[in-house]
Amino acid sequence: MKKIKIFLVLGLCLLLGNAAANAQTYVCSSTPVSDTKGITSGMYIINVWAKGNQGLLYEHDTSQYTGFVSTNTINTYSGQTIDASIAEKKKMLWKLEVQGDGSFTIQSASTSKYFSKRGHRGEGIGDVQRVLNNTDANIGHLALNTKVPISNVPFFSVRLENGKFEGGSSTTFFHVNGGGTGTADRNMHLSYWSGENTSLSNTASGVLLSFYKVEEIQNPVNFDYVYRIDGSEIYRQAKTGSEGSVYPDLATAPAFCAATKPEGTVSASLEGQEVYIDVTWNAPVAFSTSLENAKWYLMTAGRDNDANPKVLPVMRYKEGQDYITLKTADKDFSLSSADQWAFVGNPYEGFKIYNRFNKGRLISSTALTSSNDGNTNPYVSTGELSSGYTELWDLHVQQQGNSPSTIDGGFSISQHGQSSYKMNKRWYNNQDSDPRLAYWIRGADNGSTFTATQILPSSLITYNTFESNGYTTLYVDYPIEVTNAKVYTGQRNDAQTSVEMTLATDNIIPANTGVVLVRDGSNVDQTYTISNVPGTVAKGDISGTTTAIALTDDTRNNYRVFGLSNVTPQSLGFFRPSSRVERIPANKAFYDLTGSGVQGFVLSFDGTETGIALEQIMQPRPEADKPAYDLSGRRVNHAAKGVYIIGGRKVIVK
Repeated sequence: MKKIKIFLVLGLCLLLGNAAANAQTYVCSSTPVSDTKGITSGMYIINVWAKGNQGLLYEHDTSQYTGFVSTNTINTYSGQTIDASIAEKKKMLWKLEVQGDGSFTIQSASTSKYFSKRGHRGEGIGDVQRVLNNTDANIGHLALNTKVPISNVPFFSVRLENGKFEGGSSTTFFHVNGGGTGTADRNMHLSYWSGENTSLSNTASGVLLSFYKVEEIQNPVNFDYVYRIDGSEIYRQAKTGSEGSVYPDLATAPAFCAATKPEGTVSASLEGQEVYIDVTWNAPVAFSTSLENAKWYLMTAGRDNDANPKVLPVMRYKEGQDYITLKTADKDFSLSSADQWAFVGNPYEGFKIYNRFNKGRLISSTALTSSNDGNTNPYVSTGELSSGYTELWDLHVQQQGNSPSTIDGGFSISQHGQSSYKMNKRWYNNQDSDPRLAYWIRGADNGSTFTATQILPSSLITYNTFESNGYTTLYVDYPIEVTNAKVYTGQRNDAQTSVEMTLATDNIIPANTGVVLVRDGSNVDQTYTISNVPGTVAKGDISGTTTAIALTDDTRNNYRVFGLSNVTPQSLGFFRPSSRVERIPANKAFYDLTGSGVQGFVLSFDGTETGIALEQIMQPRPEADKPAYDLSGRRVNHAAKGVYIIGGRKVIVK
């Protein structure tokens, strides 16, 4: 395609593509009818809220029932071009004709049948029947009644103007039969019943509708919107406009997005070309279009309102668990990748939320058990998605209603296309000892507030100091950027006597790389940030572990751990652990020298070997079965704080 560069700064709005327009080409408005007098004659797509679910009114041309709630959502069509020559698209279109009394009739664009005022059980009773023409005495005349905003979208209850329930005893409204969503028979088809019901619960049968006007396009011109961030294409949308008309609407922008369509009018020369649109995104998290370039975050979910001080429970994956625990005890982040999450996808089609530990994504049942469901638990899965489950999620600006969140930087997360189905910290089976990630669909308060950060708590990494410097080792399975400390990898020399240290000039610890961190004597606070780039320093040959390794008499000689030599003068390096060292802690570096007789390696920085007495991470505690002597040679019964000779070795007791 030729390229036309139209640069706009927009909030992120990644729109769904659609089929190339040809005969019977329409465009759906991005905004619905907003008041009870807003219906004008023309074609519409009708969005349905019923029993806590949303979907589109769908004509089944072989069924006795009038319509169904489809698994399609209004986001598929809002602001989009519709090729009505495609049968499945046409079944979503309804022609409304305003009558002299202000009421309107509804005709299917697919079957040309009209809504009757009769149900299968009589006038205004039961499943809505259909008639073949607008002269039929039983044709239904309808009117919008009460407006009910749902996530800022105006929905309306709809009443039957020329028919009464039970032949005239009370006003008839649209209700719904069937128990779920879908396009199969007896799933959410329209029915007439008495009484207006504007409840948003998933048990009330009263139907609410929103109406999106659909306009036919004359002299269609086909082109692409190409959405870009920093010059890179992130989404491509096929569009059709009428020659001489303004550019087609963009769909309603999701949360954290804003959108402005191009200025000017569509010309015939635009056929087959591209319109570039530069975009921005202002959410508390970044997203990626693939898992390979994902940005990972530590996240909290909800707040423990009963704890003092208030805490934000960590959102952590635990292997083999089909729910996410949110206990007060789990308020501290770890270095484990099980604490990290990424958003992959886009705001219009929804995000998959991945966990870094096993690359599984968060999934959930779409069938909630109540209007404040605390027993449906999202969880991490790597398997196929089962019917009745979702793996797609939407982000939302935190609610500013009656119970807004008080947590800084917070946002909420709902099932994709179901803004009221927001995840929440809830008690499972009403047991306050077992809080889990579940739902609360009556709002979005502190319990449904999520936070995200790429900053690791500095308290997770401790240094051992001697004289002017501090030292420690680190090993993680993801890259970390460090400030105010130097990062070194190491390689054993040919003589197998020392480890030659190499400075990471970008201060990034690469994934799965053992490093030594050195902090100078100024003791400036360090920061550790989950890095979005892998790091450039050579990996070296220092090993490490993300889980603790227990040491036994049979395995201890396989490892060389970071610390002090047991000879005088002491040196800093990797040495055989003594019998007092019971384990190698998680996220520490070491050498695995199974079968090697080498007792250890000193560290060499710029060719200078270390000779520093260092407080070790594996500092042994005194053994009761060996005598202890102070530095003057006197035996002591109890080694208090100080330096002693135990078993022929110098030991620092703290």
